[in-house]
Amino acid sequence: MVTMRRVLASLLAAILLGPIGGSSVALANGATEYIRARIERIYDLLGSSGPAAPAERQAAARGTLDEMFDWTEMGTRSLGPYWQERTPAERAEFVQLFAALFQRTYLSRIGLADRERFQYLGETRDGDSAIVKTVVVTRKGRQIPVDYVARRAGDQWRVHDLSVGGTSLVNNYRAQFTTLVARSSYGDLVRKMRELVEPPGTFRETDFVLVGAGDIASCTGDDDEATARLLDAIDGVVVTLGDHAYEAGTPIEFEACYEPSWGRHKSRTRPVPGNHDYLTPAAAGYFGYFGGRAGDPGQGYYSYNLGSWHIVALNSNCSDAGGCGPGSAQERWLRADLAAHPSLCTLAYWHHPRFSSGPHGGEDAVEALWQALYEHTAEVVLAGHDHVYERFAPQTPGGEADPAAGIRQFIVGVGGGSRHRFDGPPAANSEVRNDDTFGVLKLTLRPTSYEWQFLPVAGGTFADSGTGRCR
Repeated sequence: MVTMRRVLASLLAAILLGPIGGSSVALANGATEYIRARIERIYDLLGSSGPAAPAERQAAARGTLDEMFDWTEMGTRSLGPYWQERTPAERAEFVQLFAALFQRTYLSRIGLADRERFQYLGETRDGDSAIVKTVVVTRKGRQIPVDYVARRAGDQWRVHDLSVGGTSLVNNYRAQFTTLVARSSYGDLVRKMRELVEPPGTFRETDFVLVGAGDIASCTGDDDEATARLLDAIDGVVVTLGDHAYEAGTPIEFEACYEPSWGRHKSRTRPVPGNHDYLTPAAAGYFGYFGGRAGDPGQGYYSYNLGSWHIVALNSNCSDAGGCGPGSAQERWLRADLAAHPSLCTLAYWHHPRFSSGPHGGEDAVEALWQALYEHTAEVVLAGHDHVYERFAPQTPGGEADPAAGIRQFIVGVGGGSRHRFDGPPAANSEVRNDDTFGVLKLTLRPTSYEWQFLPVAGGTFADSGTGRCR
């Protein structure tokens, strides 16, 4: 059997010589016009540089491809009968890998076609479906017919297949993917796709990952082991959002309850303390267990960088941290830290959420910390405390929706401790809520953007994913 690497490379090489410029017959408000405008934008962003173009331009080009292609539809059809067997988390990962594989190859080959000789031959329409017929001319003069099969989605056209010389790209993917799964396993397919997207041993700034949760381990249950198994399969920095070892964060509870599960990731963990950690005076069990990784025991806050991202770990146990309000030592430190690290992208995390639909509700005491982050254009805040998962739209320190400059908050208090229930109406700007699934949140931090994905424990069906951009 021809290797998957050769098949994918040859197929994508053909289509990605594809419409980069040109002459011709674009139908007003039609699929041709929509597709051509986006390909022109990509070429204007990257020219002939492809992967050598600046990171910001590559990110913008990937965003344009996201507008043009329906990754979910292409991924679903390419995986064939095996799609129905996958969990929501596996489906989300597969679509992400499929898109990344396509984008990476597309952007690496964009300069191989003759922009001036590309031909648009028109389009055929059937209701909300269209086929845009094109001919690509390589720099060596070879002509390749490429049809873009698209479907209208509101005021957009989304491509869900390409026919290269009469051969369907999706059908070729499906033949290779299903053969590999049948002969080996779905896990082997995913591993090979990861290798194609990023060969082992290479390093890219876009690969930084944060993954974690809060409210984690108890010796009365084993749900923390289920979430720890998720961490086993994910590289990156582990963030813990407080309340590590129930009930009181004693040294014995850390060793007996936390260490056997999440403790195996201790060397890559960057924690913050929760209120249960402080039930042991001065959170001595917490600071003793994590040592220097937890910051100064008298403060419990610190910061670090991951690529272009500045990450701030704060202590929302305000009375124990010397205060969180305006003028407090922590608030002054935060403002100085942000001024000293004027990064394009900033993320902060602590235990008590500023906003919550859960039983504990939002915490007014941390508003000054949010205010400082807001003024320095931070993107994301993570919290725990309520044993739920909740995602909010970007908002101001006072809780007003602010899509342009607001901070997006995630509550991820589902690391394995007992569950809480939403017992009232959702808080303002709450977008997604779940109170019956343990899991972790994975954040992929790119130079100018981020992606989030909630991963449920084995057997869980709830999932949440999306993207955001730095300001």
